Amino acid sequence: MARGRAQRGELTNYEAPNWEPLEAAVGPELLVWFMWMEEVRLRDGTAVHGYKHRATRRYLQLDEVLRAYWYDDGLYRRLPLWRAIDGVFASWRTLGASPGQLLLVDEASERAAARDEEAGGRTAA
Repeated sequence: MARGRAQRGELTNYEAPNWEPLEAAVGPELLVWFMWMEEVRLRDGTAVHGYKHRATRRYLQLDEVLRAYWYDDGLYRRLPLWRAIDGVFASWRTLGASPGQLLLVDEASERAAARDEEAGGRTAA
């Protein structure tokens, strides 16, 4: 699932949100369904923002150039953005999302997959 080496991170910000990565990834219509939780600085200096979906309670972890991360057991691992988007919204259908909202999710996932493909299928730096 995840790509690249896992890295530890250190909490550096929980007061001043950065919504730009999330808006670029999912669009303004879906952005309103998230809470910005924190910014973590990885060992390599990358800033990763944690966004929590209000209904699914799942996290979308994004850096400022739209690379997605899976957080597990204290480590951040890269994964394709489309996969991260699909994961955060996976249970939304059963939680009452409208057909229009689900269409927006599909569009965001497709944009992310196309972006990854344009980059040659690479999500690692």
